[in-house]
Amino acid sequence: MAELQATFNPHFLYNTLEMLRNKCYSNGDTETSELIANLASIFRSFVGDKTFVTFLK
Repeated sequence: MAELQATFNPHFLYNTLEMLRNKCYSNGDTETSELIANLASIFRSFVGDKTFVTFLK
């Protein structure tokens, strides 16, 4: 179970960040929107073309 919890689909993270970014942008908070977009870009560069990411202790 712990191994399953340590694995996630990065698309879920990207979609969540994009939803938050859009919410901030539509509320006029462009600074936070840009920060979220930059964070998503950093995560994408870490993950690359992998479908799943696993965090091991």
